[in-house]
Amino acid sequence: TTVNEDYFAVAFGKFGIDIWRKANGEGNDIISTAQGRKSISKETTFEHDVVKKIILESTLFELTGKVCQSLRNNNWLTSTIGVKLRYSDFTTLTREITITPTDDDKTIFNTALKLFCTAYTRRVGLRLIGIRLTKFSNFFDQEELFQTEEVIRKRMFGAVTKLRDKYGYSIIKVGQAENQI
Repeated sequence: TTVNEDYFAVAFGKFGIDIWRKANGEGNDIISTAQGRKSISKETTFEHDVVKKIILESTLFELTGKVCQSLRNNNWLTSTIGVKLRYSDFTTLTREITITPTDDDKTIFNTALKLFCTAYTRRVGLRLIGIRLTKFSNFFDQEELFQTEEVIRKRMFGAVTKLRDKYGYSIIKVGQAENQI
């Protein structure tokens, strides 16, 4: 017995003919399985709950450096930055904000730090802290007549990225002095 289009139309209604055609390889729909990466994130679960803000900020700083490294490895800019906090009672908070696209560690860290400071309101230890970057766009390097601080920083982090790619992430550390990168 051969099943034809008419059978599918009766059995499955208005979508029956479409199902039959696709099952028989007919049609011009383009199927794409390749999807771009939607986010870059890093998080740390502490062995013991942490209350000291300086440790939490330092951990956030380290995580920011790692996600920014991935961002530059893909030649992307991000416009949405988010933080994740999980308290010792497993209450989880996430906060995010959209900014002008960037790949600068300082801008991303300062934004994440502001989100952290507004979200960390309870006097309870944190079990986990994380950062997440989304809404990517491609970075196009263009020579400029006058080098602004932003251009200098982009080139500096480009060099840091190359060193880390060649010798590993821990080969060079970017310092933190009073929340400045």
